[in-house]
Amino acid sequence: MLDVPKEFLKEDIRDGYVISEMMKRSWASQLCILDSLKKIFDKYGLRYFAAYGTLLGAIRHKGYIPWDDDLDIAMPRKDMMTLIKHADELEDGLIIRSVYNSETYMNFNAVVTQKADTLHWDDIRTDMFYGCPFICYVDIFPLDFVPVDDGKFKLQNTIFQLAFKLMYDLRNIEMVIFDGRMVTLRELRDQSLMKYNAIQDFLSGCSELREMLGDNFENLDIKPEFKLRHQLCIIADAIAQICTEDEADYVTYFTELSQEGNTHISIKKESLEKSTDLPFEFCDIAVPPDYLDVVESIYGQDYMKPVYFTSAHNYPFFRDEIRVLIGGDTGEILADEPITNPSVEAIPEDIRSFLLKSDGTLKRIILYGLSATDVVNNGREGIKWITSQMIEMENKNDVVVFVFVPVSLRSFMDKCHLAMYKDYLGMLDRIKQMYNVILDEMPESEFLWAVISICDEYYGDKCRLEEICRKYDVPVTIQNYQLRN
Repeated sequence: MLDVPKEFLKEDIRDGYVISEMMKRSWASQLCILDSLKKIFDKYGLRYFAAYGTLLGAIRHKGYIPWDDDLDIAMPRKDMMTLIKHADELEDGLIIRSVYNSETYMNFNAVVTQKADTLHWDDIRTDMFYGCPFICYVDIFPLDFVPVDDGKFKLQNTIFQLAFKLMYDLRNIEMVIFDGRMVTLRELRDQSLMKYNAIQDFLSGCSELREMLGDNFENLDIKPEFKLRHQLCIIADAIAQICTEDEADYVTYFTELSQEGNTHISIKKESLEKSTDLPFEFCDIAVPPDYLDVVESIYGQDYMKPVYFTSAHNYPFFRDEIRVLIGGDTGEILADEPITNPSVEAIPEDIRSFLLKSDGTLKRIILYGLSATDVVNNGREGIKWITSQMIEMENKNDVVVFVFVPVSLRSFMDKCHLAMYKDYLGMLDRIKQMYNVILDEMPESEFLWAVISICDEYYGDKCRLEEICRKYDVPVTIQNYQLRN
């Protein structure tokens, strides 16, 4: 295991942005995976470079971009394929996923990740990876040679894009018509399926692809009896590799080069033979010798100027993972259709009387939803922000605030041994003392619908409650944690 300094795992603020304990644990897990990879790189003389946001982070922040959540590296294709051959030498608990060892894998980069088919609580994995309960990984992008000859590049790009498009079209067909099951070309040719225009168009595209392959490549074709989507992945990946070193000046991750408008890695082929190390958090990471030119080609001349939330990944991070591990986030017990004529009777009688002004009319009702994901992502600083917002609401006359948060967030924080857990409990205790605030961690569906039906405004995090309020035209304000600074 990588020796991670204890200070690194603590909540941190960089460039005015809070990096939570959970994000730090995820970063530590990724760096642990990279450390395991480096041992194989050293053993077999394999080359690698930091890529994309990881490269930018190494240059600009000497580590992760504060609002990024993953670690990307690139390898010459030959070296990546050697790594895949020696995947069994990775440290226990790690595997490589790629189109070459998984029929269901659809990405053209490889992923080094923990052995887990589905996310669930795993105390052994969590303890091994610094208290991070999520499945962590490192992306590896293969670098292929780019033809100098424009005609060869256009042919390569045309065939690649057709195979790429067919692969994703087929995935949609499988999801809609075959309940997600992977199918063969032979199955798709069944006459009973010709009623679907999407299948007719797809088969026409397959015929076009096979004709192109037959005219230009001897060993590439579609076998009717094998899983078709996987074959299209392999074909597209093979097309990305057709240029030889003698025919190229640069290498790139071909998948992005072929997609119009995408930024991509572009490295001189001579640079593959050497690298330099830059500081990255508490360790080092390899970068190409012309790393400044590479990062400028991707991010432009102003790459040293931080721009918040430019990651391709969804923020807040870990939304799906936390939802799975706690058994559902705030408001997820609500069905798509509301209870017919939700009744105020679902609100306890002692609370109902509290909702009325002296003249018998309703006070202003605010529904405040706290998402487990947002609370965990924004850490102790976020808890301070929430508490300050609640104190502000406490001081408003003729206002009642209903605060909803999943009770399972408590056990999640406790099982992860998060330092912020004590702060979170303190926040809940403070909210309970507020005279005009009603906190509920285990609301019934009828109670939620009743509150939604009478509330004047939703305030808080993005969650199922917020979605329902928008659907029924309740004014929504999403709290901006970044305003805390």
